Amino acid sequence: MVILPRSFMILLQVQIRIKVKKVIPTNVGDVANSRRFIVRTNRQIVFEIDDMTETLRSTIETMCISQLGKRGLISVYCDVGKSRVVLRTTHALDAKGISEVLFDCGCEMVTQLTKIDGNDERFPMYASERERRLESNRKELPDYLEEGHTFDPSTTLVTKAHAQESGWLSSVTSYVKWW
Repeated sequence: MVILPRSFMILLQVQIRIKVKKVIPTNVGDVANSRRFIVRTNRQIVFEIDDMTETLRSTIETMCISQLGKRGLISVYCDVGKSRVVLRTTHALDAKGISEVLFDCGCEMVTQLTKIDGNDERFPMYASERERRLESNRKELPDYLEEGHTFDPSTTLVTKAHAQESGWLSSVTSYVKWW
């Protein structure tokens, strides 16, 4: 049985947690003991949403799970009383990608809450900014193809004769003349 480094780390954490359950903590509010087993391969992202309702909560939960579940979402928690959405994700997901999904749910403004150097910081994001950014990224495409462009089958790399031959070896030998 081959144990990969990530699998080994998870097994080691489980073993340590089992051993710690047998130890009685000396100080209940000890910060060192409570933060000892936080896994560094994931993070928590908190958003505050104005006017969160139960229908918006259920929409956010289903959309986040369906759209972000395969990209690195671990869990979603919505608190309607505080109007907050707490997401535990891997480092593959960023706040902008999550805010795009929240905008798709119908939110007009979301605020990312972070703690930098012990101070709470707020980063508001608006759905209208996303729409302006999408409009500026659109390129003007021509309505038609140029009429002077015609298709010449003799200039193609693989002609019909090569396509109908038996296999890849005959195709390679036709291009390499010294065989």
